Amino acid sequence: MPVLVLGALRIRKKDETKMKRNIEGKIFFLILFGFTVNTSVAQHISVEIKNLENEKAYFSSLSGEKITLIDSINAIGKEKFKFNLDNPKYHIGLYRLSFDKNKWIDFVNDGEDVIITTNANNVLDSLQVVSS
Repeated sequence: MPVLVLGALRIRKKDETKMKRNIEGKIFFLILFGFTVNTSVAQHISVEIKNLENEKAYFSSLSGEKITLIDSINAIGKEKFKFNLDNPKYHIGLYRLSFDKNKWIDFVNDGEDVIITTNANNVLDSLQVVSS
């Protein structure tokens, strides 16, 4: 009888070790998955510009003095531009939204959502960062 008990205890220790390893593996996977999900969330950009002359804007990336056109964006309701930076090519960095003949707003893609309002007649003086 004592031999059976000792044998059962040995099996339990092995089972406990396997269970601990299994739990540790699951915890590691959940942590890794959490970081992956967190880094793949899109940054939402919303820019409202009152008194626009043109309902089209141009989205560019800035690197030093180099400006690279990425895409054109049409206004929603004649004064609001919305877009997402969810593509891996939109790295953390400085971007520009150009509109109405040589007017622009520069902003940083840092992974946080951005809401900006301004007036096309006086972009800098009326510029408000509502959320960033």
